[in-house]
Amino acid sequence: MRAAVSALALALCLVVHVRDEVPARPAAPDAPTSVDAPTTAPEPALANDPAPALVSAPAPSRVGLATSFPRPSLERFFLDSGRSVLGLFPTEPKKLVFLGGMALGAALAVAYDVPLHAAISAVPNPNVFGMREGTLISFLGEGYVDVIGLLAIGLIGGRAGQRVAWAGSEALLAVALVSRLGKLVFRLERPSADPSRHHWFSEASADAMPSGHTMTAFATASVLASEWPKLAPLFYLVATVVGFARVQEHTHWPGDVVVGAALGTLIGLKAHELTRRYELEVQPWAAPGGAGVALAHPF
Repeated sequence: MRAAVSALALALCLVVHVRDEVPARPAAPDAPTSVDAPTTAPEPALANDPAPALVSAPAPSRVGLATSFPRPSLERFFLDSGRSVLGLFPTEPKKLVFLGGMALGAALAVAYDVPLHAAISAVPNPNVFGMREGTLISFLGEGYVDVIGLLAIGLIGGRAGQRVAWAGSEALLAVALVSRLGKLVFRLERPSADPSRHHWFSEASADAMPSGHTMTAFATASVLASEWPKLAPLFYLVATVVGFARVQEHTHWPGDVVVGAALGTLIGLKAHELTRRYELEVQPWAAPGGAGVALAHPF
């Protein structure tokens, strides 16, 4: 499944990479109105007359902004996917506080996994359209579903949508790698096998820690929240519901979900940050005295 997610992420990047969206050419500025020259010569200035005031040229007016996200190479895509993993080792104070809080939350969740899992499992999980509600919600954490959503945003969302699609695809590829590595290291059995206790480093098919669906949902949510911060509570709420559903479905312990949420968020934030660093704002401008292009780099 993770290999399929990676392949779909690569396909998304190819689509966005070759999409031909050329920004509209800015309209030519109106020609300045000519003024007839005076018929009489100006009087010479006297010695005690004040100096003539300097007339400043009108400031350039921007007539358009580039509407296409600059298309990085696929080499850049894979490099930034790998660099997104470095988001798990933050240096910024806010991210360090977040990581510390999530580590404490994960430790508590793991310590009380059994009673927490029992309590969440007792929450009603009715059938909707012939499937359990938790199963339907879990689809929002499937990699291919997120890839399709990012593809749609990239195709119809303009420059911001293309930026989100590119950063989100990088994050999902990094999530697939980190999730698989964590499952291979911890080899924790799912609660569906034995809800009464943990089985770490199991010889059986064990891949509970961390929750890949939760990682995917939070990585996508953090990219979207970075681009549209006013909607951040909504994005993170949807990701939280996905994590809750994974416990409700007996596929993960609460500790798996908390760890997955922390890892996915840090990876998504780093992917969006790397994408913004790469981007150059191309801003055409025109004025009566001329025209040009301004380049702006976001920090």
